[in-house]
Amino acid sequence: MGAGHSIEWMKLYAYERRNRLSLPAYPFERESYGMEGNPFDMLEGQQKGKHSLLPKQPHMEDWFYLPLWQQKALPLAAGLLGGQLCLLFANHDLISRELLQALRSSGQRVITVYRGHEFSMHDDSEYTVQPESPADYQQLFAVLQEKQVEADNLIHLWSLENRVSAPLDAAGFHESQKNGFYSVTYIVQCLHQFSRHKAVRIAVVTDEVFSVTGQETLHPENAPLIGLGLVVPQEMQHIRHLTVDIQSASVETGEEAKQLAGMLLEELGGEHRDRQVSYRGSKDGFQSISLSSWNRRSSSRICSGLTVCMS
Repeated sequence: MGAGHSIEWMKLYAYERRNRLSLPAYPFERESYGMEGNPFDMLEGQQKGKHSLLPKQPHMEDWFYLPLWQQKALPLAAGLLGGQLCLLFANHDLISRELLQALRSSGQRVITVYRGHEFSMHDDSEYTVQPESPADYQQLFAVLQEKQVEADNLIHLWSLENRVSAPLDAAGFHESQKNGFYSVTYIVQCLHQFSRHKAVRIAVVTDEVFSVTGQETLHPENAPLIGLGLVVPQEMQHIRHLTVDIQSASVETGEEAKQLAGMLLEELGGEHRDRQVSYRGSKDGFQSISLSSWNRRSSSRICSGLTVCMS
């Protein structure tokens, strides 16, 4: 169509057939449902003499809350049941080796998944995936489904090697999400697709994300995993998600790694309601600490007591 030509709209719609549909008329009944009087006065009259369920706190410092970590003891009878299947997203380090040995010693059938450049299957119990490739995770769970294998437990350790030595910038933060937030997100999506009716326990192990004693060298690049761990169980009822924060730099010997692995298995196999747990070392070994919420007035007193307990 050239410029300056007019469109003959009647010819454009000449072959269209129009139908008319009658809609019911709106009933103009002219009835009023307005509220007579001042609604605030009516509300005040209804609640007069009743105890208010949400009284206003007179002090502003009571309006806010601070996180508080409390030491706890693991039950002696806790632990994973034998004969279950565990997917271990492992590294080639001391912690992963000791955890793999502890899982096998407890009677777990373990399938290890390592990071690589592409998806590959070394044997029925060892796979490799590219962390930033959703297709690799899809292929992994599709192969497991084909073999009629469903995981009862899943442990994710990749974020332990997610530390950024240089000052954290936008590029470094995005790169670190491949082994942390993105990886766990892809795993959860696959669990929802391939095992949505199977109860699964997930433990995501992070490295110094929480400030518990105040002596940590924090790694904020793994902070998105905290929010993910709180949202997943609410969106997917069949997944029990646990975030376990450790200090990997304090694990220097095989005995320390063995103790840490044992505590992690007890935590994963227990019936705790905690979603966020930290392990911190002391002269008596590692201690398990769970997160609670306290108001600003009492938190400073209790936090100082906790620091004394852990020092």
